[in-house]
Amino acid sequence: MPFRPRILVLPIAAAIIGGLVAFKLTRPPQSQQGLSQYEVRSAPSFVALDLDNKLFKLDRYIGRHEILLVFFDGELGADHDPLLQQVRDHFADLKRRGIQVVAVSAAIPQLNRQAVQRSGKFPFPLLSDPEYLIHRLWGLYAEEELRSQTGVFMIDRAGRVAWSGRSPRPELSLDQILPPLKEKT
Repeated sequence: MPFRPRILVLPIAAAIIGGLVAFKLTRPPQSQQGLSQYEVRSAPSFVALDLDNKLFKLDRYIGRHEILLVFFDGELGADHDPLLQQVRDHFADLKRRGIQVVAVSAAIPQLNRQAVQRSGKFPFPLLSDPEYLIHRLWGLYAEEELRSQTGVFMIDRAGRVAWSGRSPRPELSLDQILPPLKEKT
């Protein structure tokens, strides 16, 4: 029987395909390489009222600024929340770096206005989320406890959550983020 080279094509092609599949399965996808310490996902968009009852849209800032999104304790008030005070103290450094700060709480606009009257104007928007829609969207509402949680998110210019104070690196605090930002200015 004469040698038929066409018969060898299928087993060779199967071996090549099998090798490529095995190679692909043993390597992480390219989009995740180098991101083992960070969770990168698209930032959920939202619309909310600020303390002057004006509409704020997160989408207006995405693509133009990096955004530091701070969820603070509305029960304490903007003027008594330690995390928000820390951000307020470092605001000049953040602004020089081109970072827009946005703060969200479950407090109604009137309570945010009262906090401003007690402590002076905040240099960034204070948004209200009394129905916890934004908190739920960002995973900061404890359903079993029926209460909102605090958190910090850094959104890059492309609209991706580049860092979260809750995960994947909960050991980092705002103190550890802000000094490096200060040094880069």
